[in-house]
Amino acid sequence: MQMRTLLASPKRVSRLYPLLTLILMIVSSSLVYAWQEVQIRSNSAVVTRDQQIGVLQDQVNTLSAASKNYQANLQVQQQKLTDTASKLSDVQKQLDAKTTALAAEDAQLAAAQKQVKQQEQQLTDNASQLAELRSHPPLFSFQNKSSLTDVTVKEAEIKQYVADIYTYLTQLYGQPYLLKNVTITFVNQFSIAGSSGEIVISNSTDGMSMDIHIKDYDPNSFEDRNTIPHEIIHAFHGITVLPSALEEGMTVAATDALMGNMIADNKIPSFNPLYINITAAQYASYNQSLSVSKDSDTFYSDPKISYVYQMIGYAWYQLYREDPTFFKKFNDAYYAQYQHGKTPDAAAIRDIIRTIIPSVAGQPIDTYLAQNRAFNPS
Repeated sequence: MQMRTLLASPKRVSRLYPLLTLILMIVSSSLVYAWQEVQIRSNSAVVTRDQQIGVLQDQVNTLSAASKNYQANLQVQQQKLTDTASKLSDVQKQLDAKTTALAAEDAQLAAAQKQVKQQEQQLTDNASQLAELRSHPPLFSFQNKSSLTDVTVKEAEIKQYVADIYTYLTQLYGQPYLLKNVTITFVNQFSIAGSSGEIVISNSTDGMSMDIHIKDYDPNSFEDRNTIPHEIIHAFHGITVLPSALEEGMTVAATDALMGNMIADNKIPSFNPLYINITAAQYASYNQSLSVSKDSDTFYSDPKISYVYQMIGYAWYQLYREDPTFFKKFNDAYYAQYQHGKTPDAAAIRDIIRTIIPSVAGQPIDTYLAQNRAFNPS
């Protein structure tokens, strides 16, 4: 009976239940809130951690890439350094070789400079000796290898003519260059057909000897009067003779100048014309149509050689007309180059002319020399 009472449902609501329920609800809410807060914090921490991990991963990736680039660059730089070291070694070897070669060249240069000084002294000594030799007039003599019967009379006439020529020629041309003696020989024949005279040259330590061959001599013959000074003028140049075309042009012009001076002083008959007998118009035509060979054999064998002589003589004579002292000034400058061991060619001869004559008939000397074949043998 008692048992039933205990198990029976309550007959009224206790005031304690709502309070307990409220407390339970508060506790449960607190627990839920605390759990949710923990969950939220946990999720936030995870997100933050993931973000940090991502940032760190990016940094790791960046550093890894940078490391790879650095390693690659380092390898490249190491290779460059190796190559540079190799090149530097090669350059050092080349430098050592150049230094050795330079030292050898310096030694050679010093030896060459010493030799040059010795040569300059020798040239100075030679120049003094040459001046001494040139101060003595050459000896003139005569030979007869012809069939002429009145040679003695002709020799006397030529001797006086040669003496007069020498006086006028030294004024016009200066002193001869190492000319020891001149022999005038009468012959029956020349080695070159058609010649009016010829010259045979021999050389020795005392100077040059020249043998002028002529067939006859008539004081009233222009050819005879012209041949002797022409060949003597060649003799004055001696071993310093110019290239053939230039030598002949200068000699033709100088011979006319000399004979003109002698005619003016009544030393010889008044020949008119002299050797050069062409007009300016004829000269211009010859200058366009004729050739002037620099080869001696070709020059003298030219079938038009007589016209070539007129052309080249005319060209040189215009220089004399500009300055009557031209030939002497030219020879002084020309001989000086020989005394210093040079052998002037056509270009050097043109340079000498430029230093003496600034213009010809108002035409600049450069233009005159360039346009006239007489000064440009080819």
